[in-house]
Amino acid sequence: MNNDQGTLMLEAWKMEAGLKAVDSLAMKGLLNDPDVWKKRLTDAPAGVLNELPWLMFTMLDRVTKSTQK
Repeated sequence: MNNDQGTLMLEAWKMEAGLKAVDSLAMKGLLNDPDVWKKRLTDAPAGVLNELPWLMFTMLDRVTKSTQK
């Protein structure tokens, strides 16, 4: 957390890991609009982190649907 601005600042390695995860999930068909997610992660990581519970449930739903076929 950057106390001067009250915004979340990710360390470089965390940002790199997040961007790689977005690419990987998109290649697997589990995440739509990877460029939008990358921009959001870069510009407003706190907003992405706030959405993670929703995103995790959605992704788990997609994964379980694809494994039940």
